[in-house]
Amino acid sequence: MNAENNTFKAFVLRVTQTSESFLKIDFITPNHGLINALFRYSPSPRRNNNLKPDLFDTCEININIRDKTKGRFLKEYNPMIKRTNIGKSYNSLDHACLFAKFLLINLGNVPDPSDLYILVEKSFNSFNSEAPPEIVLIKAVYNFLKTEGFPVNSSWWQSIPASKKKASQIILRSPVNKKFDASEIEDAIFLSRHLGNWIRDSTELKSIYLNK
Repeated sequence: MNAENNTFKAFVLRVTQTSESFLKIDFITPNHGLINALFRYSPSPRRNNNLKPDLFDTCEININIRDKTKGRFLKEYNPMIKRTNIGKSYNSLDHACLFAKFLLINLGNVPDPSDLYILVEKSFNSFNSEAPPEIVLIKAVYNFLKTEGFPVNSSWWQSIPASKKKASQIILRSPVNKKFDASEIEDAIFLSRHLGNWIRDSTELKSIYLNK
């Protein structure tokens, strides 16, 4: 991003209020990976803030780098896809935020973010659907690891208890819109914890999504 003004597609991973008039927005983009920018807005209800960035939006943004020492500023924000259904369910919102946090602390040096960006949009589309968020989370983290070249299909899979292998296979290979029963959702929770332990012990990644 050497040009002063840069317009590109992005996905909102985090929105943080830094002062009365500024938000810090963390994005993932297909070309630049993880970036952030400040967005100026008016806290007054009289002002039109319809274009204020929302969590989990797909958007087109224009970044204005006025002064590199002061960071980037969000000059334009145009929402393309809004995933409002996530916020209607605490369970979905909780799991979606866990995955977003996992991404934010592990995306420092991704050499080619384009495939990962596709995975992120697909995963949050699933969180926005009626799919069980426990199923979406384990599949999202598992597919993240596969995309980034970690040996989940060899090293981690071999460590899964034999009694859980069949259930694990069903969860990881089935589409998220499958009708999962309560026992399968419990198996997904177990699998997330087990994968998190493997991430902690066998990779340099952080698995804070397991703090749930």
